[in-house]
Amino acid sequence: MPLYAPGHMTDALPGASLMILLLLSVWSYRKVVDQKSMRIITLDKAVIVFGGWLLVTYVVHASNPLDSFRMLINFISNYGHLPVISLMYVVQGIAVYFLVTDGLQNKILDKKLIVSTLVVCLILIAGYGILDSMLIDKSEFYHGKNRATSLFFDPNSYGTFLILLLPLAFALYKEDSWISKLAIILGVIGLTTTFSRGAWIGVIFGGVYGGTLWLNHRLKLVKSARTYSLVLMIIPLLLIIGFLVTAAIGDPLTVQRKLQGRWYLWNAGINMAERTPLVGVGIGRYNENLKNYYDEGIEPWTTYEHAHNWYIQIGSEAGVIGLSLLFLILSLILITGFIKIRKKGNSLDYMLLIGIVAVLIHSLLDYTVRQLFIIIPFWTLIALLNSPRQNKKKAKKRKK
Repeated sequence: MPLYAPGHMTDALPGASLMILLLLSVWSYRKVVDQKSMRIITLDKAVIVFGGWLLVTYVVHASNPLDSFRMLINFISNYGHLPVISLMYVVQGIAVYFLVTDGLQNKILDKKLIVSTLVVCLILIAGYGILDSMLIDKSEFYHGKNRATSLFFDPNSYGTFLILLLPLAFALYKEDSWISKLAIILGVIGLTTTFSRGAWIGVIFGGVYGGTLWLNHRLKLVKSARTYSLVLMIIPLLLIIGFLVTAAIGDPLTVQRKLQGRWYLWNAGINMAERTPLVGVGIGRYNENLKNYYDEGIEPWTTYEHAHNWYIQIGSEAGVIGLSLLFLILSLILITGFIKIRKKGNSLDYMLLIGIVAVLIHSLLDYTVRQLFIIIPFWTLIALLNSPRQNKKKAKKRKK
């Protein structure tokens, strides 16, 4: 479960980080000793290249790339602002993706058990969040609204966690009805108490997307996975283009303070991307470079700022190459989901894709996927959507 060190602005999860790295080491050792192969698909290659490119951006902009690794050894909880930790979180997310994928392919892990475990986590965290919001009033921190945070640092992170896992509760409805109902009830109440507009936009869009997938599966309107996925990918691109156009005209968000704050953060991120279009300012370095790209007269909200937009954050930190790789990965995820649903129409595949899409849309307004406790379930869902895979050797034997 996500836990925080008191007084710090970042998640303090050295134990979870070490566990993932330990599992990755054991997995790598087993691969070498047992010589067990995992079928590699295009998505896997794109994920590996993306992680490699983020490493390049870190090294290029670091005066001493090895220096900040001492923080990992000392287990200092307040290390989340360091660029190396941003890199390590992404690496750990990728590690989880490959660990789960390999475990499912070699039948070491059970897909239904993973889904059930995630739903139980949803019940526990949402239940705690409801009790916490009833017993502790956080109105003074959130402009008069008692916004629930559960075990997370802020309501938006909590909302991201809920919209990512809520669809899985619907997928379990037929098999574990009472667990599913409890998860749905607590999850919806929890989401309501977050007052997270981005999370609600994400879950609504995810639901609409899932509905169109179901309708298309029934009526066979669009047969091309690329066409269908391209339409979805165009939406965030149009929003970004719209932002650039309106930014050139002037600031249209002078009324709503919250949105206005995001507007200046987005603008600063785009300014960074324009100055260093190829490699960006380096993974995890948006915050330390922000002061150089803010509009004149603008003061930051807190000591730590992120772009409140995953795509602008990656574009500013990893350049056009990093952003292109991210869009390639997301396109491949959507294409895979579309193909699986078109062939089987499995309810779990629907819900996995809805949860992923909900977070992708929410990421237009926030950058909660930077956090380890969001990264882990997010990449787990992607692995579940892309599994199980048939081993090439086994497939050849069957053909013979």
